[in-house]
This record gives sequence, C-alpha cells and structure tokens, in this order.
Amino acid sequence: MLDSHAARLRQTRHAALFERDPARFDALSFRHGGLLLDLSKQTVDPPALAALIDLAEQSALRDGIAALFAGKHVNFTEGRAALHMVLRGSCPAPQGDIPTLERSFDQYGVELGKEMARQVAAGGSRQQDSSTAGLIAAAESMRKGRRA
Repeated sequence: MLDSHAARLRQTRHAALFERDPARFDALSFRHGGLLLDLSKQTVDPPALAALIDLAEQSALRDGIAALFAGKHVNFTEGRAALHMVLRGSCPAPQGDIPTLERSFDQYGVELGKEMARQVAAGGSRQQDSSTAGLIAAAESMRKGRRA
C-alpha cells in the first residue's frame, strides 16, 4: 500500500500539493506539548499519512515506544535496552547495562577512551577497528617524535 503512495507522490512538487489543497497546513500539522509537527512540507498527503498510521498500528509501534520508555530490552542487535532515553533521564535505568548512569553519555565515552589509552600505554591492546588503530598509531608516532 505504501509503495503505491510513494509511486504516486514521487514526481509531485510541494508547490503542486499546496495548489491542490490550500488547507494543507491545517490538515498535515499537529501540535502537542508546545511542539509543532508540520508534515505539510513533506511529500505526503492525507491518504499516504493514513497508510503510514495504519502501518504503525499494525506494527504495534505504541507498544514498542512504551517498552523503550520503560527501559525494556528493545535493542536486539546488542541484547540490551536502548540507552538514549535513560541517558536523557526520560525513563528508568535498566539493571546491569551501564554501571554508573549518573555520568553523562559523553563522560562515559571519555572514561572508555581513558581505559583504552591505559591499555595501549601498558603495551596491551584490545582488538580495534581500522579507524581506532590508525588513531593509536598516529598518537604513538607523535609521542615518539616528542621524545627525540
């Protein structure tokens, strides 16, 4: 169903959508909690939006959002809860995922970086991706250059 809407709207210019429906902004904008979602400037029309809403309902999107906010394990690729909402203080912290969520996400990354640096400086190394390995090699080269 969405494919037919996409095909129908693919070549449509936004100006043409406004020409066809002067009340487009009223039909495709929504306010909630001081926020405005303006879909009138997107390549969507009321029938396509209705199809998207149907898909969301069929996919149990509301249940997924509730699970996300409840700190449930919804990040199936990593086998844990998604932490975005936790780190913003919008939902409870899941047990055992990050030991100290009091720190900000950025600080958590800094601490991981410090631990990696300690391991590299001690001569040990964890397996790194090519980008990280390149950064480590550049840092070691700069450090050796300063000693000379």
